[in-house]
Amino acid sequence: MKISIEKSCYMIFTKSTREELTLDLKIYGDNLKRQDEIKFLCIRFDSRLTFSPLIDELKERCNSRLNLIKILSNKNWRLHHKTLGNLYKSLIGSILDYNFSCSNSLSDTNIKKNFKLFKTQQFDPFLI
Repeated sequence: MKISIEKSCYMIFTKSTREELTLDLKIYGDNLKRQDEIKFLCIRFDSRLTFSPLIDELKERCNSRLNLIKILSNKNWRLHHKTLGNLYKSLIGSILDYNFSCSNSLSDTNIKKNFKLFKTQQFDPFLI
């Protein structure tokens, strides 16, 4: 098995605000790139483990899917409220369920951002 140097990088996780550390890591004689943000298994990690990029991406993805549900909830479509609830669970609930494995590490700001998503919704899935 051979490691791909182009796809490999490293990240240093720290809460420190001091100057950034850099390491001289090499594979097959080539230096690895240092990154401040990495996407691994559809979860974005930042170097301070605040998960801010993940929350912003979740908000964007959920809002675009929520707009679709809002369009379909128009009375002209004549969809039953249980159908809309199932759409919500499959389109939005699946995203939140997968990505909430890191919810224990969220900062207070990100928790407020996340719950703001539900407060601003016109469609309330909890009534179904």
